[in-house]
Amino acid sequence: MSQLLVLVRNWPARMDNQRKRLWRWVPNRDVNTLTLGIVGLGEIGLEAARLAKAFGMRVLAMKRNTGALPSGVDAIFPPAALHAMLPQCDAVLISTAYTPQTAGLFDRAALAAMKPGAFLLNVARGGIVDEDALADALKSGHLRGAAFDVFAQEPLPAESPIWDLPNMLVTAHNSVGLVDYGAATFDRFVENFSRFARGEPLFGVVDPIHGY
Repeated sequence: MSQLLVLVRNWPARMDNQRKRLWRWVPNRDVNTLTLGIVGLGEIGLEAARLAKAFGMRVLAMKRNTGALPSGVDAIFPPAALHAMLPQCDAVLISTAYTPQTAGLFDRAALAAMKPGAFLLNVARGGIVDEDALADALKSGHLRGAAFDVFAQEPLPAESPIWDLPNMLVTAHNSVGLVDYGAATFDRFVENFSRFARGEPLFGVVDPIHGY
C-alpha cells in the first residue's frame, strides 16, 4: 500500500521538486476512486484487499478457486479470465506464488491488456513478469508507473535499464528489511511446528501445484 500511495500521489515528482526548491503543482489521483486488481489471494493478497477497502478502493482479484467471495473483495476472476480483469483495474498487485503456471504470466499480451495509465506492483517473484515488456510499457506511457522489489535476477544488475526509468520504483526485498523480521519469522516457525505436532493446519501454506 505504501508503494501504491507513492505512485498514485506522484511522490517521486514531489520529492524532485523539493530537491530543486520548486513550489510546483503535481498532478495526482485520489486513491478512493481507483480499482485494485490482486493476482493471488494468499495471506498477502487478502491483507492487501483489506487495506485497499479501508482506503475506499474497489477490489477485484484473480484466484483459482472462485467459490466463496472473500471479505474485502468485490469480484473474483479465474486464471483464464485474467485478461478480462486487467482492463478494469487502475492498479494491479501481483502477490501469487511463482510456479510453472505463473512463470511469465505478465507477458506483453497481459501488459497490453492493462488499462492505459495503470500501475503495476510486484511483491511476488520476478519471473512472473517479462521485464523487457515492462520497460517498454513504462517507456511508452501505457503504464503510468510500477513498483517492484523482486526481479528475475537479484540483485538487479547495475547495467539494467530498469534503474533509469523515471516511473519505476526499485527496491530490494522490502519484507526482509523489517526491523522485527527475524523475531516474526521465528515466532511463525514455532507456531507452525506446534501446529504440525498437533496435526493442525499450518499458516502460510502455498499450493505447490497451482500457486494461486
